[in-house]
Amino acid sequence: MAIVGYKFYGRNIRPYLEEPDKKSRTILGMTLFSLIIFGAFAIRPSLTTISRLRQEVKKAREAEVLLDEKINKLSQAQVNYQLASKNVELVNRALPKSAAVPEILENLALAAGRHNIALNETKFGAVEGDDPKIIPLTITVTGNLANLEKFIIELEEGVRQMDVQRVKMSRGSESLENLTAEIGLVTYYYE
Repeated sequence: MAIVGYKFYGRNIRPYLEEPDKKSRTILGMTLFSLIIFGAFAIRPSLTTISRLRQEVKKAREAEVLLDEKINKLSQAQVNYQLASKNVELVNRALPKSAAVPEILENLALAAGRHNIALNETKFGAVEGDDPKIIPLTITVTGNLANLEKFIIELEEGVRQMDVQRVKMSRGSESLENLTAEIGLVTYYYE
């Protein structure tokens, strides 16, 4: 059988490898054939892998840009939080988490003292509402008209949220300068 293979080679293939006209064409054909084979089995998977990796790199760069934006926004949010945290205490004082009745009484007494007003009586009503809860109260004070006006303005513009709903004034029997005012107001807290 080896002899048959040798005769086949000698007759059919050898002329293509030894004759100068056919030799160059044969080498060119075999080179193209081997390129096609290598292209199909080696280069094509490499090219698909390269293409897939390029797409992944592109997506990773987009994700990096998005993450950088998020980091910048988080940094800005942290700065904003630090700036706002100073005001959170004011918000907690304006709308506390408990009724804080002693604090309300202390604020009323201090405001009355600042405006030379006599704080005669304070009555608290029943707590109403869900969130925020409403504490109605009625206070009776005595003083002159200008001081009473300043006192009411301070109650409305103070740190603790208080809304004056009604004011009833009457003259004192001793002097025309002294007025007695019954002030109905509400304050709030949030549980």
